[in-house]
Amino acid sequence: MMMEKQTGKESQPHRKDSPSSPSESFIFDKLLQLPLLQGMGRADVLTIAGQAKIGFVKKEKGSCIVEQGSVCQSLIFVVEGEVCTLTSSADRSYQLTEWINLPHVIQPECLFGVQTRYLRSVYAAGKVQLLEIAKSAVRDFLFDYPTFRINFLNISCWQSQQYMRRLWENYATTIEARFIQFVLHRSQRPAGKKELKIKMTRLAEELGETRLSVSFMLRKLEAKGLLESNRQRITIPAFEQLVNS
Repeated sequence: MMMEKQTGKESQPHRKDSPSSPSESFIFDKLLQLPLLQGMGRADVLTIAGQAKIGFVKKEKGSCIVEQGSVCQSLIFVVEGEVCTLTSSADRSYQLTEWINLPHVIQPECLFGVQTRYLRSVYAAGKVQLLEIAKSAVRDFLFDYPTFRINFLNISCWQSQQYMRRLWENYATTIEARFIQFVLHRSQRPAGKKELKIKMTRLAEELGETRLSVSFMLRKLEAKGLLESNRQRITIPAFEQLVNS
């Protein structure tokens, strides 16, 4: 248990020296933007990066970073570059792809608990720089760095609160609002580019509407420039604009 081990100090001895090259400095500046590391000193972040069991990894466009259903055995930080996440429904009848171009941690909620398998697949949308930290090292950091521990708990609690809040949202009354709600409840972020691959008959079932009504709704939103609808593929360039429409 966490309380059985004495908590270390926020500042640790024998730190790794500051990065010497501009590219390394840029990467560590990006690390400081991550929610999991916010509030920590630069020296502590350098120590964490230096103690990472696997370290920095580069991925080329199209490379698979994590696969939905595989076991989460490390924390993976997206330091630089754009990734896309792909989530399939339980029966594999439809899938949602999202693009994220921000420094972030990939599904940290999957690292601990009874269920430790990834909920989404993640691919490199371009050249991506990653920092991967083994689960055993993460446990040590949770003991040794109070700020790291608090940030980790905050992220986990926030995600749990978001999921619970969505379960109790009022059912949307219009077909447009139900479509937005359908996408939002399956998204990591309420913003950015998204692509939904789904048959119109299945989408109509999910929205409680006829196929004709769904097609009319999509054409209406497409005319406003909020999405592009092709056969079994709906592309939303900026989901936040659709939400605020």
